[in-house]
Amino acid sequence: MSVVNAAVVVMVMMMVVMGARAQMTLQHHHHGQQVFYPKPCTENRLHKLYFNQSGYVQYTHYVAKIPSLSAFTMHFWFILRTTHRTATFFNYGLNEEVQNNNLTVQLERGNPQLWRLEINDQLVVRIASPFVKPGIWHHALLSWDSGTGEWCVFLNGYLIGAGVNPKSQGLYVPGGGVAVSGQHQNTLHNGEDVGEGLEGWMTLFQFTYRPLIYPTSPKTASLVASLIERCTKDLGGDILSWRITPRKGYGGIIEVPGSEKCGYF
Repeated sequence: MSVVNAAVVVMVMMMVVMGARAQMTLQHHHHGQQVFYPKPCTENRLHKLYFNQSGYVQYTHYVAKIPSLSAFTMHFWFILRTTHRTATFFNYGLNEEVQNNNLTVQLERGNPQLWRLEINDQLVVRIASPFVKPGIWHHALLSWDSGTGEWCVFLNGYLIGAGVNPKSQGLYVPGGGVAVSGQHQNTLHNGEDVGEGLEGWMTLFQFTYRPLIYPTSPKTASLVASLIERCTKDLGGDILSWRITPRKGYGGIIEVPGSEKCGYF
């Protein structure tokens, strides 16, 4: 091999290495916050978040423009460390001090545990849940449609409740606010946990403006089952996508690579 050809090979190898490095997830640490920028491709390695709510409140902020919504479906995987506290999986508000309850999804502590959905401070769903055992992965899906008032809740692929809330007909979630997971934003301005923070793991949060129609149909049951069986497929992430939407972590949350094995992240 000539000296010129050898030099060309070396340059190509250096460009490949630099390109690979450029594709890695970037992490910046500034004033106690961690900023994670996932690569915009389906091959991006799966990550999971760990919250322990010790010290300052812990949550992740989705860096995205949220549109006005008249319907939505969200689904995600999680592990609880304890059942002695309420877990806030999603909270969206126009601001953290006044309008911080435009869309909230929580699993309330108690016997039984209760799935709770609020929109614009109005209770839309509060339904008993099968026991969510700590220490193992669970999959949850919630959907709502303003046009009909219909809602549904699935846990681990099984429909645990569906119905119509007439008072929710005509509601809409205003756009332009802040979306977080791990805490309710009513705690963020003073930094004090009031027992509503998620304590455990979370991954693959997906959020779409499309409602899940006909929740009791076999076709819908098959669709939800596919989310359990093929959980690494990025379904329903046109508003927030776990692999693509940048996140800012606060309070010392931990983000680590996860396994692509469904239910054993």
